[in-house]
Amino acid sequence: MKKAHFFKSQIAASVTPPNESELEAYYNTHRDKFSSAPTQMSLVAYGSSSEAKLKEAMANPSASIEGVQTKSMLANSNELPPELLTLINNTAENSFTTPINTGRGYISYLVKSKGTQGQGGFQAVKQQVTMMWIQEHRSQAGQDFFNKLKSNANIRVIRL
Repeated sequence: MKKAHFFKSQIAASVTPPNESELEAYYNTHRDKFSSAPTQMSLVAYGSSSEAKLKEAMANPSASIEGVQTKSMLANSNELPPELLTLINNTAENSFTTPINTGRGYISYLVKSKGTQGQGGFQAVKQQVTMMWIQEHRSQAGQDFFNKLKSNANIRVIRL
């Protein structure tokens, strides 16, 4: 927890959110990273207050398990939070995502299909571009922070 607090207060705070023109420039220079992003996905959300019941439903998706709610949905990549979009993209079709603790229960998604593959333009992958831009800049900010500490350190070597 101390490590996460340190990261948020010292490093993540130094990265300012990008503006639209920075995101478009990043997208244009890294277009190949976003070429296979799905634009629409067919999902089934499985939700439960118990992780054990959710895992039981994941093991047998056709059975109706008491305490597990299901909801079919079509999701557009623009509408999903970046973390969830990454999780779904890393999950094979007809497979479940790992259970996610929402604080009020657990949820997992059955990825039925990832829809059309191909270039949907900047607006179709804007959240992915934002997430990758922030991740790259946070990594650079962390390296800069530790390089600054290293250069300012007063190290004395004592040999016996």
